[in-house]
Amino acid sequence: MKTFEFGYGKGTQKVDLPEEHIIYDLYGKKVAVEKDIAAAALTALRNPIDSKPLSEIVKPGKRLPSLSAMKPACAIQTSSFLL
Repeated sequence: MKTFEFGYGKGTQKVDLPEEHIIYDLYGKKVAVEKDIAAAALTALRNPIDSKPLSEIVKPGKRLPSLSAMKPACAIQTSSFLL
């Protein structure tokens, strides 16, 4: 058995899995937590990776899909954007 520990709510949750069911472990690199989520989101929208900024793609009168329907690059807390 191998034990994995995941963030869950304000704490963690441990899960034991039989090693024969584990193909590989995938770990992300450690990064700093954004203090200003709204500013970071605006920066990402204005400077996307491998794409033109939305302001260059979307012109007045043009329709686009809801941002909530797009695949997120990372998990974000939506309530941080509500005013």
